[in-house]
Amino acid sequence: LFRSRSEPISQEDLAKYLRGEPSWANIDVDRHAAIGVTAVWACVRLIAETLAMLPLTLKRRVSGGAQNAVEHPLYRLLHDQPNPEQTSFLWREQTQGHLLLQGNHYSEIMLGNGLYPERLQPLDPERMTVKRQAGVLVYEYRTAGVPIILPRARVLHIPGLGWDGMQGYPVIVVHAQSLGASIAGERYAAEFFGNSASPDGFIMMKGNLKDKKAQERMQSSWESAHGAWGKKHRTAILEDGAEWKPISIPPEQAQFIETRKYNRSEVASIFRVPPHLIGDVERCTSWGTGIEQQTIGFVVYTMLPWLTRWEQSLNQQLLLPDERRDYYFKFELKGLLRGDTATRKDFYSTMIQNGVMNADTVLELEDMNEQPDGQGKVYFIASNMQTKDRAINPPEPPAPVPAARKRHP
Repeated sequence: LFRSRSEPISQEDLAKYLRGEPSWANIDVDRHAAIGVTAVWACVRLIAETLAMLPLTLKRRVSGGAQNAVEHPLYRLLHDQPNPEQTSFLWREQTQGHLLLQGNHYSEIMLGNGLYPERLQPLDPERMTVKRQAGVLVYEYRTAGVPIILPRARVLHIPGLGWDGMQGYPVIVVHAQSLGASIAGERYAAEFFGNSASPDGFIMMKGNLKDKKAQERMQSSWESAHGAWGKKHRTAILEDGAEWKPISIPPEQAQFIETRKYNRSEVASIFRVPPHLIGDVERCTSWGTGIEQQTIGFVVYTMLPWLTRWEQSLNQQLLLPDERRDYYFKFELKGLLRGDTATRKDFYSTMIQNGVMNADTVLELEDMNEQPDGQGKVYFIASNMQTKDRAINPPEPPAPVPAARKRHP
């Protein structure tokens, strides 16, 4: 980019500056084109909606565990409504969408009269530049052509995977090749079926038409009668010995559906989404533990890293330094990690028999009410179990009680 002004900046230069390269499929890959790919839309929507639907709460550490800090001002801000225009679900869905496509999310922290934010207003990541001034991060936001400098304390920044520690990689730029191939496949499919899945052809005549206008008139007449959508396969009437000659296409070239399946698998791997969750069940079973384990894998290996990234960013940037020892943000994952009914039953039975859980703990996990009068708070343990220390050093047996002597008359 730092060359003579007489040499214009090419698309390749700009893409390299943005840590990517142009698509070899000659496709302009931006967020509008990328989100139009079915697999990209499915992956982004799946991850964003899954994260947005999970309860996000502010916890306070107490003796023996933690409880919801409903009295804290940040609890309602993140749990209910971050700003007047959006619910917590909509704000988090938009935030995660920014992360998945652009690699970063920014929200302006708007303080009220107190120490805590009163609203979080999302910003367009495409208009944001992060840089260091005197060793301090600052955010330059371009709006209406005017750059606005925001200090670090005024911006909630959740970055994705990055290189310099300041910004995450823009996914649609880094993976321009895979996404460009997918977009090209979608466009080819539309054109292929728009032509009734048939190749083009030509009209052959024994003689020659008189002039170019006559040729254009013949072509226009043919396409008007048989080329438009909804007019396919109509009866053709040819004059003066004219004959329609279709251009044949090899069958293997028409089987581009296999390419589209491959592209869909590539997109799923970019976002680390199991293919069956975006409708591709060709290579996996549709029922049983296979799908269940893949879904649990999605929670553990796809969602959990995103949730951890969120939690730590919120803790660092919204809580006061002296509060971080007692408060922390937490996504509730228990609903997503439930197995089938039989698996949960065996797990709960084992935990209760070993004295790890009580009945009320199980009821809470199942979103059911506790038992009355504290009956569900009792812990049980199997009578035939003992500690290791007791097994190695058994206690001395109690001394036998002497039998009472009988009195003789």
